[in-house]
Amino acid sequence: MRALHMLLGALAGVTLLALVPAMGTGVGGALLAALAGVFAAGVVLGRARADALALGALASLAVVAGSSLSAAAGGALGIALLHGARARRARSFVGGALVMALATAGGALAVVLIRRYTGFGIERELSALVVAAALTALPFAIPTDDEVAFGLRGSLDGAKGVRRKRMLRALAIRRRPLHRTPELEAAWAGMPAILSRASDEVSSARLRALIRAERAAHRLESAELAIGSDAAPFDAERQLAAELEAIEDLAAPPTND
Repeated sequence: MRALHMLLGALAGVTLLALVPAMGTGVGGALLAALAGVFAAGVVLGRARADALALGALASLAVVAGSSLSAAAGGALGIALLHGARARRARSFVGGALVMALATAGGALAVVLIRRYTGFGIERELSALVVAAALTALPFAIPTDDEVAFGLRGSLDGAKGVRRKRMLRALAIRRRPLHRTPELEAAWAGMPAILSRASDEVSSARLRALIRAERAAHRLESAELAIGSDAAPFDAERQLAAELEAIEDLAAPPTND
């Protein structure tokens, strides 16, 4: 999945550099360029978020302006803005700076390469586009947080004591590589708000239940990779389903018998 995301992000980046300058001028051309940037930014981030879409529109305008002023500067700024939302979601300040540095350098080199080989035959042009796409994908080398982890990081502001420690534990668990089912993802979705706003008793119970579900998901993933254990995946799947059901029970309002 990550490889597919990187491939699509590379295609979005090189498309922005190669096609947006050719969309023409005027209101219609600017609108098409902005829409292309919005779409490319959503692809690069992997989801539609307001900050990414706004930066994507600015990225396309930077590329258009650069085509008539400085192509390298326009490409550098355009790809940097395209990855701006990912830089915000980097796991550290250094990681965010590296995302921006790689995006700036990759964008500048990519647009110079595209311009250098334009008109030299289809084979050279395609080769240049492939290399340019790889250059615009350089920022993907730096890992970033998904929306749940990003939300947990945002909830850390102002959190103290046990609540902060609980959020940090949830963040560490969320960052572990694991194939999560849609049901498990749904259980994670509300955790930033729960951990920051709910009572200590409720947030602690939800986190413990989620940790048990994560462990069950890990056992299921390990069982599916094991050889010659037919019953193991079924048992692990049943345990994961039970843990997810327990989370739903915790989320359900109490009933009066």
